[in-house]
Amino acid sequence: MIIESGVALHIVNTIGYNPSFSGIIIKLIGNILTGDSQDVNEMVKYGVIELLENLYINNNSQQNPLLEKEILWAISNITAGNISDINFFMRSKFVKILFEKAYVIRNNNLMIELIWIFSNAISGGGVEVACDLIKMGILEMYVYIIDNFEAEIIILVALAGLRSLFGHGEIVKPLTEKNPILESFCKLGGISSLEKLSNSNKNEISMKVEQIIKEYFFIE
Repeated sequence: MIIESGVALHIVNTIGYNPSFSGIIIKLIGNILTGDSQDVNEMVKYGVIELLENLYINNNSQQNPLLEKEILWAISNITAGNISDINFFMRSKFVKILFEKAYVIRNNNLMIELIWIFSNAISGGGVEVACDLIKMGILEMYVYIIDNFEAEIIILVALAGLRSLFGHGEIVKPLTEKNPILESFCKLGGISSLEKLSNSNKNEISMKVEQIIKEYFFIE
C-alpha cells in the first residue's frame, strides 16, 4: 500500500533527507524493506540505498549506535533480496564505506548486522558478486572477524558467508583445476583461524567448522 500510494517515493526522495525525521524514517524504511521482493526492488529503484548511505554518513558524526544498527539492518534486507537488488548495492559507494567500517566496529550488535549484509550478498549474488567482493577484500574481512569476535551469531554468519564463497569457487574449479577462492583463503592463513574455531566450546560453531573443513579441505 505504501509503495502503490506513492508515499514511499516521497519518503526516499524528500522527507528522508530531513535530519529531523531520520530516526523515524530509518525505522519505516527498514520495515518496508522486509516486504516482498517487488516492494524491495521498487525502493531500491527509488534510490533508498543512496538515502541510507547519506543517513549513515551523517549518523557517524552523531555517534548513535541504535540508528546505525537500524541502517545496517535495512541494508541487510536489501542484500537478502534478489540479484538485481544486490547488484544495485554492489554498484553503490556504500560497499566501500561498510568494508572500512568492519575494522573499527567493536559493538557486537552492529557487527551482526554488518556481516549479514555481506553474507546475504554472497549467498544470493552468484559467482560474479562473490568475485567482486573478493577483490574488495571480503576474505580478509572474514578472517579478521572470526579471529577477533567471539559472539556465536557473528561467527556463524561469517562461516555461512565463507561456505557460500567456497561453493562459488567450486563452480569455476573445472576451469582453474583448483578452487581459487579456497586457495586465496589459505594464503591468508584462514585455515589456522578455522582450526582454532573447531575447538570452540560452542557446539554449533565447532560443527559448522567441521562441516566446512570436511567439505572443502578434504580432511577426514
